[in-house]
Amino acid sequence: MKENLNSGIKNLEDFLKSCKSSSVKFRVEMVGITACLRAWKEHCRGEGETTKDLSIAVQMMKRIYSVMEKYPELLQEADRQLIARCLSYLGFEELASSLRPTQVTGNDIKEKKKNKYSVGIGPARFLLQYMGHYLVRDERKDPDPRVQDFIPDTWQRELLDVVDKNESAVIVAPTSSGKTYASYYCMEKVLRESDNGVVVYVAPTKALVNQVAATVENRFNKNLPNGESLCGVFTRDYRHEALNSQVLITVPACFEILLLAPHRQAWVKRIRYVIFDEVHCLGGEIGAEVWEHLLVMIRCPFLALSATISNPEHLTEWLQSVKRYWQQTESTMEKNIASSRNAGCRASSHQDYLLMKQSYKVRLVLYAERYNDLEKHICSVNNHDISFDHFHPCAALTTDHIEKFGFPSDLTLSPREMIQLYDTMFEFWESWPRAQELCPEEFVHFKNKIVIRKTDARKYEESLKAELTGWVRSGHVKEARMVLRNLRPPVVSSENMTVMFPFLVEKLRQMEKLPALFFLFNLGDVEKSAESVKTFLERKQQSRRPLKADKEACDMENKLRKLRKSLETQKTVDKRSQKNPRKMDQSLIRGAEHDNLLKSLEKNLEIPQDCTYADQKAIDAETLQRVFDRVKFSRKGTKLKALAARGIGYHHSSLSAKEKQLVEILFRKGFIRVVTATGTLALGINMPCKSVVFAQNSVYLDALNYRQMSGRAGRRGQDLGGDVYFFDIPLPKIEKLIKSNVPELRGQFPLSISLVLRLMLLASKGDDPEDAKAKVLSVLKHSLLSFKQPRALEMLKLYFLFSLQFLVKEVFLEDLPEDFKAALDEYNTNVTKDFASFLLIVSKLADMKQEHQLPLSKIAIPSIPVISVIPIIPIIPSIPISTSASTSLYPFHLYLSLSLCHFHLCLYL
Repeated sequence: MKENLNSGIKNLEDFLKSCKSSSVKFRVEMVGITACLRAWKEHCRGEGETTKDLSIAVQMMKRIYSVMEKYPELLQEADRQLIARCLSYLGFEELASSLRPTQVTGNDIKEKKKNKYSVGIGPARFLLQYMGHYLVRDERKDPDPRVQDFIPDTWQRELLDVVDKNESAVIVAPTSSGKTYASYYCMEKVLRESDNGVVVYVAPTKALVNQVAATVENRFNKNLPNGESLCGVFTRDYRHEALNSQVLITVPACFEILLLAPHRQAWVKRIRYVIFDEVHCLGGEIGAEVWEHLLVMIRCPFLALSATISNPEHLTEWLQSVKRYWQQTESTMEKNIASSRNAGCRASSHQDYLLMKQSYKVRLVLYAERYNDLEKHICSVNNHDISFDHFHPCAALTTDHIEKFGFPSDLTLSPREMIQLYDTMFEFWESWPRAQELCPEEFVHFKNKIVIRKTDARKYEESLKAELTGWVRSGHVKEARMVLRNLRPPVVSSENMTVMFPFLVEKLRQMEKLPALFFLFNLGDVEKSAESVKTFLERKQQSRRPLKADKEACDMENKLRKLRKSLETQKTVDKRSQKNPRKMDQSLIRGAEHDNLLKSLEKNLEIPQDCTYADQKAIDAETLQRVFDRVKFSRKGTKLKALAARGIGYHHSSLSAKEKQLVEILFRKGFIRVVTATGTLALGINMPCKSVVFAQNSVYLDALNYRQMSGRAGRRGQDLGGDVYFFDIPLPKIEKLIKSNVPELRGQFPLSISLVLRLMLLASKGDDPEDAKAKVLSVLKHSLLSFKQPRALEMLKLYFLFSLQFLVKEVFLEDLPEDFKAALDEYNTNVTKDFASFLLIVSKLADMKQEHQLPLSKIAIPSIPVISVIPIIPIIPSIPISTSASTSLYPFHLYLSLSLCHFHLCLYL
């Protein structure tokens, strides 16, 4: 550490990770503090007199932080004196006094030398501005016997309690926060309980299905009876042990097939838990109704996971109403079973559900705090050079937005952004009454604290937001508007952004911001961008190669070819000639020459470190070759291998499963560090990175996708923070993405004629009629669209009856279940009565003499000029269709329809 502080600190931290003894760790930390103090004093005596390198002070405070937080009980008086001395040298006299109140701290350092060693700012401001990433998180230190790999947080323990009690839960937590661990704990519990229970994991995409299936296979091991498998997969194009496994990984549409299949109900009864990953897909435009059907049809407990739900309370309340329905239904079934037994009849086959002890409670588990802070940056091009401007989140807001809606719930500030906001507020309102109160050094949660926690910083953030909101609502709109305007980055004209993409990647490498994900929304551009980066690196390497390097490589390849041929010929020589010492010596010489030439050729063709983004140390050559061999015969395999050799990859929906897995595996291993991708990576794929770049504007880049994609930045335990970059995205679009809320989950139209047909087939042909009927009624009664919306429920009821009539009339359904047949007959009777009443009223207003004189076919309808501006859609009553035979009222219906058309057109005109 004396020779090189940075490398010494790195070695110290590596040792702390491997050391188990707290006392040894404490002593090592104190050695680190002493070394940092010595380095700081030497720096300030030398070049620090003009410009101080605050990284040394940051390292010193980081070590002090660690000692005060982790080992307070081991601190001796001498240790406290050393820490106080360090704080005094940094200029934090008040903090030093709190450690040694009986001594005069000024005696240690002469007054004239204070400015020489001081960092020049207060301790709270220093910690927030330069050490925000190191603020202490509220992490529990007591281990949980249920978790072996890490110490779970409080909210994670709540999830484990949910699973232990067989409860259901809606879990909303940021990406990479650890919410998925509850899923694997749930699987472990079911696997441990029996060989019969099944856990179903529902993922939105095939890529996520493949990843979860690989994790399950690698994580669990169990001996099962013949014919049974631990993990099964069921997607539209691949099916493996779907009905013979204890853990089934599937997509929503395929799981719906199993739930609605009349003769698969015995398998459905084996399900003990269902895990819905990325449940916010419930609010999508395509396929959302399938998620809804699954949630209302399952009778077992479930876990619904998501990082982006804006109204989780509404969703939880709806799901709780579904659970109450199943509680009442199963109570009725229990009574029916008891009465059947008393009557000597055979009990029905749904006892598996009733014997399983489950709770009907649906918990809501919310956790909003990201472990790493995200900071946003705007990329621009100036004189063929990439530059970055920090984008303060408050710059996306306007005073009108704050007045109407306040601050978005998920708009958070990093500690240095809090300082920037305070300084800007202080600058534009000189007589600000609360300036002293909200000053970092005077803030109540910061004052005289050596260790500032992340929760303290969040309280400061909330105070600043409330104060700025108060400015807007109390008449100081002008000052607030100037603050927001000043926080905006300068608008720089950018040209040829697409051409500059490789330079952007290179700039991020120089800033040590890799690995990174680059999101584009055009499939062709995803591949072109990756190829352009590879071409850039190849040209860079070619420009540095000696002129004769290519010729030398070609000569060595020719020599190697001849040597190989000679060696092969030598092997064919008979045994007698091989025993000749002279020929054996020649063979050895040729072999040695071959090895030397091969090494020389490899050195000649070796890619320089600055001409590749691959981390060669991340994976061994044998494993890398095995991964490459999996795509040997695939369509894009050759291109992907060439890109991967340079540490580059691309990922989109048109790749095969093995091609996607090549990129995913090598990126997670750290070998590939640059990946261009479409939104396929936004839904749950485990590919955390240091930076996320939005490199293309699109209508698909909305608030939901922005939060899903940007959440990948910042790897817990590896990165101090995460960075989000906007490249070639208009500034108004950036502001909209940051301040817009995620759309609320209100449900889509849940019914279709095909679904009604499938429901009726389930109800009429299901193995367990009572259970099948309960599922059908659950789907019809519990639409999210109609939750607390009576009129929407009536609309869905009418649509269902109309669909039922259509299916009967077209002979798709021959025998309806009794209850549904009765409902349809009742509806037809009511419609007929309503029609008769209406016909009676119309007949009193009609000229019956004239009507009797003209047959219906000769009624003349006056022509009406066509109006092209606003289309006229007459309201025609639905014609009831009897379930037995056709009715004789068809002419009257036709007459009524024509009359109503004429009537409404006259009203309109």
